[in-house]
Amino acid sequence: MVIAVPTLTLTYLLSHDRDLDEVLAQARAQGVPTTWAEAGRKQSSPAALVDLRRLAALKGSFSWYQHHQSLKIGDSVPPALVAMHDRNPPALCEEVRAIIARFDGSPLIDDVDHPWASAELSATTMAECFARQDFLAAAPADVCARGVALLSATTAVDPIVWDNLGRWSRAVQLLTIRLDDLGANRAAIANLLRAIGEGIAGHYRRLQRSLFVHDLEICRDPWKGYRQLGRQLPSVIDNQFRLRVVTRLGRADVLRADLAWIDHVDALPDLVAVLREAKHHVTAAGMTCPCGHGATAPWSPGGLIRQSLGQPQGQYFLSRTALRVQMNCLLLAAVLDGAPWPDDPFAPPGTALRRIERDGTLVAGYSVGEDGIDGGGLRGDFVIPLYGTVDSKRPHTTALGR
Repeated sequence: MVIAVPTLTLTYLLSHDRDLDEVLAQARAQGVPTTWAEAGRKQSSPAALVDLRRLAALKGSFSWYQHHQSLKIGDSVPPALVAMHDRNPPALCEEVRAIIARFDGSPLIDDVDHPWASAELSATTMAECFARQDFLAAAPADVCARGVALLSATTAVDPIVWDNLGRWSRAVQLLTIRLDDLGANRAAIANLLRAIGEGIAGHYRRLQRSLFVHDLEICRDPWKGYRQLGRQLPSVIDNQFRLRVVTRLGRADVLRADLAWIDHVDALPDLVAVLREAKHHVTAAGMTCPCGHGATAPWSPGGLIRQSLGQPQGQYFLSRTALRVQMNCLLLAAVLDGAPWPDDPFAPPGTALRRIERDGTLVAGYSVGEDGIDGGGLRGDFVIPLYGTVDSKRPHTTALGR
């Protein structure tokens, strides 16, 4: 009898989804999507699907330089990268360039309801990898055109499912590595960068809704979901039955926390306010809370689900990254087309990002950072390298951007 009671209780819990029914009702009342289609995913046109499948099929036909991720501003392009790229079949290179040139800013979407099981990630990863290597290996006369392709490749990745902040950040970093080679067509790259930068606040808010759909899908069928995503589970729940039980016990709390944070973010005016609110929650909880609202003890059912979902390490981290990428995009756009420097989001309104110069030459820009105190481009500031890196060992001067 002692054993039968908990067994019956678990059987009852696992046999229904009434907890999810309540969460879904709350989501609909808030206007939060509960499926990928409601979140805005639409299958690409037939012509775009042909390109998607061709990219996925070509992924194994190229040689990739494995160390370009370690390249940083101030580095030269390794000759080994150029040599490797030049050995790729010219006809296939031209075919991929033509496909990327057809990208129109809309993401490539294959299976609306099953993004992780479709070919779209393989295809868009192929386009990104090719565009990065093609840009770095380009002759000076081709750098601008390849830079446009580099940014266009990031637009093929569906921002509803995949967080694109890292992709945009890496694209900006690569553009900056070859900043001196960008010539006559700088305006086209500047316009793309500005469009990305100005859209990041909206991207962050949409991403919160996407994270709810993502979490909901995993909570419905955790074993299948984690396997499709390739997640490594904590050892205590790396077992199909234990995972199912823990998920059932903690999923409603996790999903309600998602909805609470979405509701909270919707009331905040901008990303700086979101960052400060997320930092407040982290500080108050004494830990990083991936949902940013309603901290969950790490070894509770909800906490174990949070560890398993593989989300960013908290809304503080995510909003901070969004602000950095926004500043990077807008500043590089201004440098490329000579527009006034963008405002520093952490400074009083109308105050531009600041310049870092060495021997009278522009090296980088910077924001005063979260504390609002000008650290001279060093301690506590957000530095945005342009023509070189900044450190305390080499003296520099600062000035307001112009």
